[in-house]
Amino acid sequence: MKKILASVGIAVGLLFGGDLGECLVNHTTNADKVLLVKWIVGSYAHHPALKGMIKVDETQFQKSEKDVAKLFERLIGKDCKEEFNVAFQRKGEMAVAEAFGMLGKVAGVEVSNNPYVRKNLDAFTKYISPTFLSSLAR
Repeated sequence: MKKILASVGIAVGLLFGGDLGECLVNHTTNADKVLLVKWIVGSYAHHPALKGMIKVDETQFQKSEKDVAKLFERLIGKDCKEEFNVAFQRKGEMAVAEAFGMLGKVAGVEVSNNPYVRKNLDAFTKYISPTFLSSLAR
């Protein structure tokens, strides 16, 4: 039984970015999470395949880069300093990547829960053929 509980604990830690990831999520506001999503979207918008679909105001994007840098410094240097040190000693840079990956996922989910975003995320379903859906129910 102890082995099962330990395995579950390890899996949950890996899934959620461990103590550092939990600390990052707990020390970010909704505004911080929106900032992260703005920066992520702005970064993705620079991909050649997305040209023309998303126009990035480079001045605003540069501001988001600076704001994310300040957020990173606050989180790692102050709010979650102890958790960062422990995680970094255990897993190095991978710990930071996993923890911020978790924070990015949480931020994305929170932004996705906005009714306007949700409406647009669901809008593609109007193009799904009714016969396709009925064929799945067989």
